[in-house]
Amino acid sequence: MNKTVGSSLLIAGCCIGAGMLGIPVVTLEAGFYPSLIFFIAAWAYMTAAGLLMAKLVLSYNKPDIHLLTMAETTLGKGGKLLSWILFAFLFYAIMTAYIIAAGVLIADVAGINFYLAASLLVAGMYGAIAKGVRLVDSLNRYLLFGMVACYLLLVTFGLPSVSLERLGRANMSAAWASLPILVICFGFHNLIPSLASYLKQDGSALRKSIVTGSIFALVIYLLWEFVILGLVPENRAEWIDAEKKGELVTQLLADTVGSKSVLYFAQGFAFLAIATSFLPVSYSFLDFLKDGLKQLHKQVSNKILALAVLLPPFFLTLSDPHLFLEALDFAGGICAVSIFGILPAIMAAKRRIVGPLYWGSILAISVVILCIELVGHL
Repeated sequence: MNKTVGSSLLIAGCCIGAGMLGIPVVTLEAGFYPSLIFFIAAWAYMTAAGLLMAKLVLSYNKPDIHLLTMAETTLGKGGKLLSWILFAFLFYAIMTAYIIAAGVLIADVAGINFYLAASLLVAGMYGAIAKGVRLVDSLNRYLLFGMVACYLLLVTFGLPSVSLERLGRANMSAAWASLPILVICFGFHNLIPSLASYLKQDGSALRKSIVTGSIFALVIYLLWEFVILGLVPENRAEWIDAEKKGELVTQLLADTVGSKSVLYFAQGFAFLAIATSFLPVSYSFLDFLKDGLKQLHKQVSNKILALAVLLPPFFLTLSDPHLFLEALDFAGGICAVSIFGILPAIMAAKRRIVGPLYWGSILAISVVILCIELVGHL
């Protein structure tokens, strides 16, 4: 399988992560059709921002260019410091959500303590990302194929029970509140600098990977929403309660369909969905640290950097194992929009690599999403 296909799968895997397990609960009140509109809007915005990021990375015309280097050369030391802060907050929040979600699943299946389950997960992830991108790419392909298999089985079991009447429920005003979390469902931008180096600065291959991978993720999400929201019973009390508690959708799905097989497929899908996102996200953060510590990274091994990537979210998980949806909401609403939307748009304007219509549109939409997030927390 060539590198372009592998890169597309890494992008898809980065998108199809823990958000799959929380999004149906978050979009329940809005309903399927309003959520469909906002899903497509979030995908279009994040794909356009991703293509802008790719153009920005490629404009340097040399390997191993990452966000901090771009921020410093265009926005100075202040821009570099802001990028450091936003990136660290964003990916520590996302990885905290992943560890919590996967830890709960491993603990349930294996019948072990949650903290032991989280420790085993982090240890396994450490072994993978410390080895480098080739192992991450190969492992991600197998995990993604397994996830798609579980996903197709879940959809097959769930489709006969889908009610078109239930899908007809709609609350457009509630859909606006879900937009910040929908944005993080397409948060693959952290991978772009690493993939540009992996693809040897091939702009055509990089753009193809971004578009193909993000479209694949969009289709998977929309079919998942169709099945899950079409199964929600008229009595939605337990689903609403799940949203308040930050719980995952897998157990609710199994209870609604009433099948143990569905529970097993749901648990397998949930774990693989998290793993296929956790792998590229954690490795891209390791690359980010290399860029930020480039004066030191020749002396600092991947093994040490991998510890810096994984230990902070691990300790956050131990402090409160109920932060799942809160972590995703924080990551999507403020950090992701700022670091993947606003900063690249300003950097592109400074380097004049695209016209004002392109970067101006991304900047304007970013501000709108941030306003929605801030209003939602008032």
